[in-house]
Parts: sequence; structure tokens; C-alpha cells
Amino acid sequence: FDEFAIKVKMQITQAGNKASEIISSAIDSQTEIRLQIKKSAEVRSNSASFVALKKELTTDLDEMIFALVHGKTGWQMACQYHRYLRAFGFRVQRAFADMTRYREKMNLVKKYETEIDRLEAIAKDHPEKLVRIASIKMKLAEFAVSLFAQQEVRTLFPVSEKKLDAEIFGNPEGT
Repeated sequence: FDEFAIKVKMQITQAGNKASEIISSAIDSQTEIRLQIKKSAEVRSNSASFVALKKELTTDLDEMIFALVHGKTGWQMACQYHRYLRAFGFRVQRAFADMTRYREKMNLVKKYETEIDRLEAIAKDHPEKLVRIASIKMKLAEFAVSLFAQQEVRTLFPVSEKKLDAEIFGNPEGT
């Protein structure tokens, strides 16, 4: 039993160290992305649309970091945050380069986020459904990678609008 307890304690310590490393890396990336957003906005005119875009990107970044720091992502997804934040940096570039295409892609992402939030609220007292929803959230994060940074970051697995539709809307209950 003592050997088992020592192994468990070592694993917990290693997981704690990994979690600290993930959060520290995310905070460093957040700082770099904030600077990227600020510089991109400064290069563009101070039109209302670019000001709104800057605010939107900053808010989305804050929400990503909040979810990580407060344990709203699963462990598997947290371990991929370095990729998701790298993809977010490319998203910032593409947003300021072509706002129309960016809006089209983000409307699609937001549609899925809204439905996932609805499903999560319904399933809050059902751990087995929440596990499935965590899996869907990771698929959505990978879908966002495919929309904004596929060439640079690559997805971990094939994901598409059709697959997300089937996963989220295919079942009338959604979970």
C-alpha cells in the first residue's frame, strides 16, 4: 500500500506541475496576443469596426484564459492550450486582414458555442453528459484551429462543420 500511495502522490505532484506549466505558458501567450491585438488595431484606422474587433478579440482571449484557469476545460483540452493560443494568434492576424471572412467564420463558431452552452446548462447535473460535452468543446476548439490556422497549427483529428452538426444537432436531446 505504501508503494501505491507514493506512486499516486508522485502522479498528483507531476499533474500539478504540468497544470502550473500549462497555466503559466497560457498567461505568457496571452500577454503576447494582447500586444498583437493592440499593434494590429493601431496599424488600422480607428474606425468603429476595428475598435469593436479589438474588443471582441480581447474578450474572447479573456474567456479562453478564464476557462483554463478556472478548470472549465477538460484536462485533455488544457494540455492542448498552447496550440489553441497559437491558433488564436493567427486568428488575430486574419481578423484584421479580412474582417468579412473572419466574421463569417466566427459566426459559425459562435453558433456552436451557443448550442454547447445550452446543452451544458441542461446537462449540469449529469456527469456522463458533461463528459460528452467536454469532448464536443474540444472538437469545436479543433474546428476553430481548422478555420483560422490549419496550415500553421494543424488539427489533432479530422473535424468539419458536417461532423459538428451531427455531433451537436444530430440527437434531439443533444446529449
